[in-house]
Order: sequence, then C-alpha cells, then structure tokens
Amino acid sequence: MKTIVVAIDGSEHSRRALNQAAEIAKAFNAKVHVISVYDVSKSKNLFNAEKTIDNQAEMTSDAVALVQRSRRFLTDEGIDNDGMALEGSASERIVEYADEHNADMIIMGQRGVTGLRRLMGSVTSKVLNSTEVSVLVVQ
Repeated sequence: MKTIVVAIDGSEHSRRALNQAAEIAKAFNAKVHVISVYDVSKSKNLFNAEKTIDNQAEMTSDAVALVQRSRRFLTDEGIDNDGMALEGSASERIVEYADEHNADMIIMGQRGVTGLRRLMGSVTSKVLNSTEVSVLVVQ
C-alpha cells in the first residue's frame, strides 16, 4: 500500500478517518492525500446573488483551511502527504481523485457534517458503489 486518499468534511467521523489514515500510513510508509469536497450549488440564495457569492467563498475557504489543518497534523506525525479542496459532487470527486492518483485505499467517515444516517444516497454509500478501490469506512 503506497497511496491513501482520506476524505474529510470537518465531522467527528472524518476526524477519526484522518487518524485511521495516519495509523495505516505509518504502518505501510504510505503517502496520504487529504481531500475536502464542497458543492457550491448548495450555497445559492435565490433572492440575493451577493449572499450566494459570500456563501461560495466561505465554503471554499473552509474546505481549504480544513485540508491545511489536516496536512499539518500529518506532517507533524512524520507522514508524507498532499491534499486539496475540490468543488463538485462529493462522491464523484472522491472517486475521481482516487482514480487519478492510483489510490490503494479510500478512507472516509460513515457520516458527514449533517450527521444524517441514510441507507441509500449518502456520500459514503455512493463511493462504495462507484469505485474498485478498497474503501475503509470509519465510525
């Protein structure tokens, strides 16, 4: 195992996923790619275009900051890492990124920031059903 992609969103589950990625990376001397995906289409305010722009800028800024904090943690742990904030559909972008970087494993939390637990339609479920890459789901 050489390449791990860990998807983070600021939730407690994604924090645990990052910690698990760090442990596995240390054991295999693997590189960890940290990604955070934000969807600006969910920030639209039909009555106020200026508010939409502010929301989009905030989403981008939050995702970038989250990736930077996570990368600092990995660097402090002595783990080779890379990362980026990506815009778009979370499940699609996670799978695309993993494919583009020849990931051996995707690690992600069971639930995201909304805390919703759905049997169908969750980002985790979509990733599990859309990739050939091994996926570790952290509770």
